[in-house]
Amino acid sequence: MVLEDWVKLNGINIKLTGYEVSLQKAKELYFQAKDIYNSRFSYLDNNDIKLLLSIFKKGFEIVEEFWGEWQEGKITPTDEELDLLEESFAEASKVFNSLVKNFSHLFSPQDNQINQELIKKNNRIIAEEKQRRRNPNPNPNPNPNPNPNPNPNPNPNPPHQTSNSNNLFTKENVFFFFWFFC
Repeated sequence: MVLEDWVKLNGINIKLTGYEVSLQKAKELYFQAKDIYNSRFSYLDNNDIKLLLSIFKKGFEIVEEFWGEWQEGKITPTDEELDLLEESFAEASKVFNSLVKNFSHLFSPQDNQINQELIKKNNRIIAEEKQRRRNPNPNPNPNPNPNPNPNPNPNPNPPHQTSNSNNLFTKENVFFFFWFFC
């Protein structure tokens, strides 16, 4: 790899380890690193690949953390962040499709189908949130439920809570995501 690219990748890697990296910043850094990967693929050695893997892993973890906090009700994403999540899932979809095409011995069509379904589910969650924001409840009564209980939902988990068994961000998926860049 050209020294200039190595320096750029090291800078990206350092920036991604910052205390709080926004989805927008993670996206920018991810695509900078991906551009270097795509332009230098045939010239990469093991150290280059390790550095790229570190960058891609950190970007994936940022999206995972943000998604988890939203699904747990800890944060409310902005419209821009919802768009960034959609872009992240579109990129993940491409990566999984490439994995099944180029590394079918490690990532089967069934694995891809499962991940594509999870991506679709996550995109539906995003679409529902966007729809909710565009069309707020026209009912002027802030509590349309006649039940006087202020918390009629005994389930403390938000409606889109993801379980470990139904989550795009499993350790297996992270492994396969990174294997793509080897």
